[in-house]
Amino acid sequence: MSDYDFAILLAQIMYNEHFGWFEEQVTPIQILTPFYEDLQHETNAVGLSNLSVWPANIRPSVALEILRRQVPLPRSTSMLTVPVSVAGSQIDPARYHSQGALYAAISREISDPKLAVEYLAANIERGLYRARAEDVPVTWRTLAAWHNQGIVAPRDIRNNPTAGGYLRRCSAYLGKARALIDQPYPTPALRRLATQ
Repeated sequence: MSDYDFAILLAQIMYNEHFGWFEEQVTPIQILTPFYEDLQHETNAVGLSNLSVWPANIRPSVALEILRRQVPLPRSTSMLTVPVSVAGSQIDPARYHSQGALYAAISREISDPKLAVEYLAANIERGLYRARAEDVPVTWRTLAAWHNQGIVAPRDIRNNPTAGGYLRRCSAYLGKARALIDQPYPTPALRRLATQ
């Protein structure tokens, strides 16, 4: 997968996570989305839960696997160790004496938009390793299913209605994701103006 295709996939997933299935089906609920996103973040932040956190919709337990450089293997309790990292993460899991405190720290990082993209990129990279372990061709669909359901094998994706729905919604954002990635990068002068 090229860097360009990888960037498009990240954008597709971020669009899809921002406009999830529930908000798509029940559009009036979109008004409440920020409230339940905050509620999920707060219950994680005090160590009470392991709920997905926006903007990338990653659970603290998955983020912990990422930080530990682990990829779960199918139908096994074994983990594959892979050379992934999260650029900008300040978390050393060994420094935390309770899972609640660790999940709270992770929740703070995965709710930060810049770090959320880094965690998402690391998670998608883990999907590449999982696909290689299962001898599965790498496509954006394979990696999106990995992010959403932790599966990569075509038969597992076909047999998982949640993954199927996720991929249908994700495909709807392919054009928007390409348009976003194809935008010209601002010149240094414009970047300076934007930060002033």
